[in-house]
Amino acid sequence: MYITGLLRLDYVLKNVYPGDFSSCSQPCTACASLHTQGRPQEQWQDEDFARDKRNNTSYRKLVSYMYSNGFPGPIEIELEQHAYLINGHHRVYAALDLGIVWLPARIENRSGLEIPLTKWRAEEKQLIKEIQI
Repeated sequence: MYITGLLRLDYVLKNVYPGDFSSCSQPCTACASLHTQGRPQEQWQDEDFARDKRNNTSYRKLVSYMYSNGFPGPIEIELEQHAYLINGHHRVYAALDLGIVWLPARIENRSGLEIPLTKWRAEEKQLIKEIQI
């Protein structure tokens, strides 16, 4: 079951594992356990992880785009035993760098875990831009 809404950035940083599957040969939830050592907040603050996400031309273009146009689309989170960010790592760091508080999120809930979403509809693009300014 998928749900969409707005999620606070500070919640993501404290409760959602980055789940960087880009280095995995078979990206899947099963290998996510390899990425859950420590707390999510520690992983987001890991200097090597952050530098890897921020040090490329496409990241700088994304920040510029988000500054001018707002969020390009929702981040994707999967809920099982833990919450994992599946898609949107660069957008999370860009939101952090730009001081954005609310992130549009699409969540696949495969468990009974709850997540504090504020209602939002994807067609309300202006809302996203206003939230970020």
